[in-house]
Amino acid sequence: MKKLLLFILLASSLVAVGQKHFIGVRGGVNLSNVNQEYSVINTSSEPGFSGGLTYDFHFKEHITMGADLLYFQNGFGLKTFYLSTQPATITDSFNYNYLSLPLKSGITVGNTFSGFLNLGLIPSVILNAKTTTSSSMGSETWDVTDSATKFDLAGLIEMGGSLLVHENIKAFISVEFRHSITSFKNYEYFPNNALRHYNTIFSFGIKYLLNNNSL
Repeated sequence: MKKLLLFILLASSLVAVGQKHFIGVRGGVNLSNVNQEYSVINTSSEPGFSGGLTYDFHFKEHITMGADLLYFQNGFGLKTFYLSTQPATITDSFNYNYLSLPLKSGITVGNTFSGFLNLGLIPSVILNAKTTTSSSMGSETWDVTDSATKFDLAGLIEMGGSLLVHENIKAFISVEFRHSITSFKNYEYFPNNALRHYNTIFSFGIKYLLNNNSL
């Protein structure tokens, strides 16, 4: 009997937590570049895409925790000018595609219209990496997935707003700033310069409120 009562209490608590869950989808565009340990190369930003699933819940009136599961594109560009009898410009585009799991906690204020601020960490694993070199002679692409570092850890700050557009549906927009804590250099890939991704991301999405009474 005691075990049965314990099970009922546990199940009830899980249901209560479940009433506060939000699930949805999100997508957006980002500008990515790299910070360098030694500023020996002049890099430029590269556009990219991020998108996937989002999940969060309110465990207090204004405090939230959540996680996303995202396909995320990082990268940077590099131009090299050669001065010779035949001057030439070589453009390199470095692209890295990750599976990211942003883990966030933050505050939210408001009901029909609300604002939010999140802080978090983002562990990511690389899916593929490519380098494309272009010149007046044409372009060529190399797969460098085996050379690039497989894991990345970044910090994030995100701010945005959401609007209750239906009884159980919220639309939201956000701007997010990411900066990698770990470098993606290794002994065979940019071994002499620790490079770290950083991004500015503009996102929008839809969240479904499993129970709007939890707000």
